[in-house]
Amino acid sequence: MAFRRGAIPCFVLACSATVHPVSAQVQGLSARDSAEAVAYIKREARDNFTKWSRVLLYCNEAGADKSLAKIICADLFNEARILSAATGLPVDTTRSGMLSGVAAALNRTLVVEASLLTTGTDNGGPVGASLRLAAYTRTVALIRVSIGSEASDTMTRRGDLVMWERAAVGASTSTIAELGAKMSDGLQQMLKALLTEILEARRLRP
Repeated sequence: MAFRRGAIPCFVLACSATVHPVSAQVQGLSARDSAEAVAYIKREARDNFTKWSRVLLYCNEAGADKSLAKIICADLFNEARILSAATGLPVDTTRSGMLSGVAAALNRTLVVEASLLTTGTDNGGPVGASLRLAAYTRTVALIRVSIGSEASDTMTRRGDLVMWERAAVGASTSTIAELGAKMSDGLQQMLKALLTEILEARRLRP
């Protein structure tokens, strides 16, 4: 679906619509069930985020227009520095996929990846964009598998465990600069939502 000029704020709306409504009754549930759901969400966030004392923000610009990505990453890093200073939560920044991979493997910092994807930036037509912000860590898990008719066995699997994720997508006939501004704003809102959950989880830890 294409969002024409004037509808570009889809980035902002799509981002804000995915934030957990932890302060209000969950739609479709009774007051009691809603309270239990909110409590579960808070416990889950606390369990996921209380361990981490630092965040590494990685701006993955591999799939985006280079000039556009440079501006968006710079804006996001600047917002990260402002939020870090305001909250006291250390946030490091990088454009290096290798560095973020090493950080995830060492499992000493929470890796937050901002992924940018743009299309149509070089043909003069409508421009499309996709944004994603995800917090993840490397993990090792034992999984149970069945081998034919034999009794099930366990196997070790390693991979990235995504603990938090937000995404937005849109398209427009507006200028690249206008689109970039909306992309920047969308990612910054996502980052604020994530850091808010991390700080809330740290506040609630035993």
